[in-house]
Amino acid sequence: RLVGFVIGFVGVAILIGGKAFASSHSELELWGRLACVSAAGCYAVSSILTRRLPPVDPVGLAAVLLLIGSVIILPVAWSIEGAPPLPNHQTLALIALLGLIPTAAANLLRVIVVREAGPTFMTLTNYQVPIWAVLLGAVFLNEALPASMMLAMALILTGLCISQWGALTRLFTRSQHS
Repeated sequence: RLVGFVIGFVGVAILIGGKAFASSHSELELWGRLACVSAAGCYAVSSILTRRLPPVDPVGLAAVLLLIGSVIILPVAWSIEGAPPLPNHQTLALIALLGLIPTAAANLLRVIVVREAGPTFMTLTNYQVPIWAVLLGAVFLNEALPASMMLAMALILTGLCISQWGALTRLFTRSQHS
């Protein structure tokens, strides 16, 4: 599993590229980077806690997770940016739509997957996010697909296969006996 993780991580690093560590010298750059690392840490802790909680309603659990995130981020955003201007009705409707489908529904799906398959599985599925982002960008946005990205995607998939070899073997052995 460790070898698979390392291979997949190298693939993600190649996909992101060295420019990710270049500084823009922006005044708030450090805070932005800390926010990204903190978000990843919160995501990991949330997955582990979600799995370890006693059985509860997944809708309620997903709602509580979003509420906790809101309680953390809203005061920080308000203190840094100030009160937002009042948007028009169309903007409010679009915000509600974004809050319900890609946020609330995706969080509910995440809670269900973590509860059923575990945080390790969820982490491994997250390795596929950059692959799909690159492929969908190439297909729908006509973005370039250089050889380095193909190598990165191959490494990510290889790492996933190696780290999950035992689970894949059990899955396919079980399906052949059915």
